[in-house]
Amino acid sequence: MTDKILTQKNRVIRHGAMELIEHWAIALSGLILLLTGIFELPVGKRYYIIDVPGLGWSADFITSLYLHYAAALVFTAAAVFHVFYHGLRGEKGLLPRKGDLSESVTVIKSLFGFGEEPPMRKYLPEQRLAYAGMALIILMLIGGSPGSTAGGMKTATFAVLFLSAITVFSRRNDVQCFKRRISDEAVRSAGAVLFMYLVLFFTSGIIISRVEDLPLLTCLFETGSAIGTVGLTLGITSSLSAVSRVILMILMFFGRVGGLTLIYAALPSADGQNSRLPLEKISVG
Repeated sequence: MTDKILTQKNRVIRHGAMELIEHWAIALSGLILLLTGIFELPVGKRYYIIDVPGLGWSADFITSLYLHYAAALVFTAAAVFHVFYHGLRGEKGLLPRKGDLSESVTVIKSLFGFGEEPPMRKYLPEQRLAYAGMALIILMLIGGSPGSTAGGMKTATFAVLFLSAITVFSRRNDVQCFKRRISDEAVRSAGAVLFMYLVLFFTSGIIISRVEDLPLLTCLFETGSAIGTVGLTLGITSSLSAVSRVILMILMFFGRVGGLTLIYAALPSADGQNSRLPLEKISVG
């Protein structure tokens, strides 16, 4: 929405109720996704997180998993709503515009006393550039479809994870799509791929940011492009140190060959081919 100026109350309303709900839904569900993803690892008891008031459930894997799936559904629904709601209304305030880079430089120069600060719109040029950058990073991480030359975690992996979340809340036994059942092994593999790509993506971006003393979002763009074998850059690769370049090369190799393929090739199977342990049915949740 456009800014609504209330002269009598000396107030400017920048966002409507729908936009505020959408914003907080994305922000809170994203935070819950991050926390529950960490709590699915054995860190709750090890680092005494369960002793923090209100976080006693952090050591319960099933509870963290269900909360993670719930937050994923809210985040996805809010993100889809955001795209269609603002798209159908023709609102393009967050989309990058011609001259954003030069305007951003002018703003930074004005902060140090070089020239006057240009008039501001509803969103700063840095906000519009960051918005486009985050959307592009997500697309690069998802990558292409299986069987193609593209890297990333693949569109099929994303679809299986989304369907598995729907299956949990619809209380079905099997993940289904187009009247076909998806195997449990495929669901486990999709979860492993997502976890592995996110760890490589964020860890590599943080390391490069610390080593090169560069903004984290810029480094995440580079690592997302590398692991997705996209080939895009913000122009910093030529000035990176040898350590950062090696990290990007490893990410490109993982993204192209596939992380699970390398792991399966390097590590032997831990299960015997002719025997399985007895099955135990337990009550959870």
